[in-house]
Amino acid sequence: EQYAMAFVAATQSLPTSLRSTVSRSPRHHTLPAPLCLPRCPRSTLTCLAEGGQPGGEQPDQTPSIDEDWRSFRARLVAGEAASESEETRAAREGGAESQEARSPLLGQKKERWAHEVSAIERGCLLVASPSSFNDAQSYFAETVIFLVEHNESGTIGVVLNRPISYALKELGLSGQAANEIVEAFPDSAMYSGGPVAPEAVMVMHNESSFDDAIDIIPGVRVGGIESAIRRVKDDKVDPQKLRFFCGYSGWYPGQLQGEVDRGLWFVAASSPDIATDQCIKLAVPLWRQVLTLMGGKYRQMAERG
Repeated sequence: EQYAMAFVAATQSLPTSLRSTVSRSPRHHTLPAPLCLPRCPRSTLTCLAEGGQPGGEQPDQTPSIDEDWRSFRARLVAGEAASESEETRAAREGGAESQEARSPLLGQKKERWAHEVSAIERGCLLVASPSSFNDAQSYFAETVIFLVEHNESGTIGVVLNRPISYALKELGLSGQAANEIVEAFPDSAMYSGGPVAPEAVMVMHNESSFDDAIDIIPGVRVGGIESAIRRVKDDKVDPQKLRFFCGYSGWYPGQLQGEVDRGLWFVAASSPDIATDQCIKLAVPLWRQVLTLMGGKYRQMAERG
């Protein structure tokens, strides 16, 4: 059985097709081409193991014109929930106090949310089913994937919770582009976004000042590495607020929907910080956090897992 992100030659062409302009609609931006770096001389890159309810509004309330419609939808979903467990509340706030000490970016207490959605959409999460990817595809066990593009040409996403055990300065990268990145972000973590094109590097963030980046959803942007380097050198941006991914995960048109239909993935919308916050040494692994936030049967899966 062919799972998503299988190492097949045709998948290597996916970024080219997805970088083509498919629509002039704001929902279908052209993704910036990933920065391609020389392959790391290490033969393998060891992956580290990882360690809402706003309420009040009525379902018929009209969102303000500047409001992210995803947040408004989340409030409608949250309004249907009768109660919230302590574990759900801890996950929604980014984890317990111990997490604040270990991972400052995720330790801040802020409103977080995630809920099931019925259709795959750009900017949604894929959450691996507990019963999936337990043998040949174990790399994807308990993964959370953020989709940066989904349209008639296919789907691209990056795994959020597979940090590599080396900082950028330790990867032995070479070349002018690589040197500029390493100089600006020597201690930044690198994440394995997926098995396809591991030499391609993508940066994700929520910095509105990077004029060469694009919005995936409100609060999540990709690209803008040149702006990032300039602003970090000028001490205008905290480098730890940017996430770097090498490689990506890709699906042919219709392939991902087939996998969702077979129960390999759960589809969820979430608050932007779940995608943009660093994901290292968490008190509660991200996979469990997201399932807990989704509530109901998903929270029970997190508790059993």
